[in-house]
Amino acid sequence: MKTQHIFTFSLIIFIFYTSIYNALGCDKGDKAFKNLKIQTAIAEYSDCLKHTPDDKNLLERLGDCYLILDNYALAESYYEKMVDKTKYFQPVMMKYAMCLNATGKTAEYDAYVQSLLKKFPQNKSVLKLIQQWHSTQQSSNYEVKKVLFNSDASDFSPTKMGSKIYFSSNRTLDKKKDGFTGLGYAKIFEFDSTTQSVTPVFTEFGRYNIGTPVFYNHGNEMIFSANEKSKSKGNSYLLKLYHSKKEGGNWQHPTLLPINFKNANNTHPCINDDGTIIVFSSDQIQRNGMDLYVCFKDRNGQWKPAQKLKAPINTLGNEVFPSFIDHQTLVFSSDGIGSPANGLDMYMTTLQNKNWSNPIPLSPPLNSKFDDYGMSSDKEMNSGYFTSNRDQADGTENIYHFSRTDTILLDSIIYEPIEEIHHLISGVVTSDTIKISGAHISIFDAYGNIIVDTITDDLGSFHLPVTESPYYTVVAEKEGHHRSSTLILLQDIDKENGVSLHVEMPTITKGDVFKLDNLYYDYDKWDVSEESIPELESLYDFLSLNPNIKIEISSHTDARGNDAYNLKLSQKRAATVVNYLISHGIFKDRITAKGYGETQLINHCKNGVSCTDEEHRENRRTEVKILSVQK
Repeated sequence: MKTQHIFTFSLIIFIFYTSIYNALGCDKGDKAFKNLKIQTAIAEYSDCLKHTPDDKNLLERLGDCYLILDNYALAESYYEKMVDKTKYFQPVMMKYAMCLNATGKTAEYDAYVQSLLKKFPQNKSVLKLIQQWHSTQQSSNYEVKKVLFNSDASDFSPTKMGSKIYFSSNRTLDKKKDGFTGLGYAKIFEFDSTTQSVTPVFTEFGRYNIGTPVFYNHGNEMIFSANEKSKSKGNSYLLKLYHSKKEGGNWQHPTLLPINFKNANNTHPCINDDGTIIVFSSDQIQRNGMDLYVCFKDRNGQWKPAQKLKAPINTLGNEVFPSFIDHQTLVFSSDGIGSPANGLDMYMTTLQNKNWSNPIPLSPPLNSKFDDYGMSSDKEMNSGYFTSNRDQADGTENIYHFSRTDTILLDSIIYEPIEEIHHLISGVVTSDTIKISGAHISIFDAYGNIIVDTITDDLGSFHLPVTESPYYTVVAEKEGHHRSSTLILLQDIDKENGVSLHVEMPTITKGDVFKLDNLYYDYDKWDVSEESIPELESLYDFLSLNPNIKIEISSHTDARGNDAYNLKLSQKRAATVVNYLISHGIFKDRITAKGYGETQLINHCKNGVSCTDEEHRENRRTEVKILSVQK
């Protein structure tokens, strides 16, 4: 995206990055980056890099700056200097993959993805990358064409009303410039298909950026987002949601909707046909990117408070640009459900019995390896419009029209009907070599949907055919045992014989203790080292799989050093683990941090006893104690 206006993915990337990165010690660069002056930040960071050319943080930040500007080639050049410097998984690897994909280096991208899969076969981000790759192999019967009313600027977020199409663009109207992009502010334009003319409209609705409106009540009411200045966020220009109503043929002065979050961006609104449900995007929760929120109108015509949509719709990435296809079907874009390497992709979800279904990606050519978002469609998705930067090497967004290429009745509005391919997944469930009968087995596809489930037989066995998916998750559960989860990649399943698993389900009782074997700290430090992340991820997975368990994180030191100091050090180390788990979504009432210092040595190496480093190492440990198991 060339223009990086405040409504697009570039700002979203910026919000996401600034929420997780600290200052780098390059003061002028940090200040410019914080104030959205990306070009200035690049100059300052580049100058700092001359003095410390191997600084990984500076290299990544420069890559991020160019990624924000959608200069994928330059971003790639900085990320490339980092990705081979660590044997542990790092988020920069996903950004590097994104750049390879976006610059059309197909062979390099495929090879890099395969290398990540070999190195990190269980990593969730890598699995999302495989999931995304698999979905791009599907194709749908749509024809996609760029519309004629695009300009050299960014044109995006179309919405159709009768013979007219409304959209946002930062094509120049006056001399005012967006301080973030150095280009014009985004305004609303109207394309009239009868006269083939483009006209700026609603310019009086905002001094700065104005987002495309969505209409309802037979076109007599609309909601949209626009900027307002916020002193509480350092004079930043926050996006808010507005409402306007047509009276006597004229649109009234817009008023703020009561559903806005204070001190946060509120943007990308959509509303269903009867005006009773609004979905919008906000960064109200810090360190969590942009999320989707839903509001329902009560019987008195008042809007209820906005509620965040649950996972798997919202992720740690960004969920943006929602639009209603019909009364209860929503299409939105995300860089967190699939792999960030594919940028923003469009997904569909349906409101069923007050719950939203698991999101399913739209298949190509609607989605591409670039950013795709802002859909406006008829209720059958026979034709419509969306936004993408797929055809521009510099990333400029354009509006595209899509239409079905035939009238075949499909089983799905997303995928063409194809013959289902089945694979066989078999296995035996045991606990300490004892075969477990009556265990419940569920097999999920890559999108979190249950494909099939069963109960193990008297021999602890199960045999289940499954439809094709890039990978599968086999979950086994039975009361009194650890809930077990096993990942299977499609490429590991033999086409003729399938795959056979050995699923271990240890018993779990109050008072059980197990050691975190690969948790490392630097001497006299309590920060978790880089090589400890896989162990923490495994602990997080265990707690996620077993929500009925409460635990204590117990940290122990060896006997060297002051007793009181060791007690404080161990408490800090235990707290570090707990804080990691909480920051990743584990409820704090499930985990307790307890530092024991040198009070629970497991060998003879107490104060005054001469011991080897290896013997002292036995006492330095972090353990997990089961405090309770709810039935």
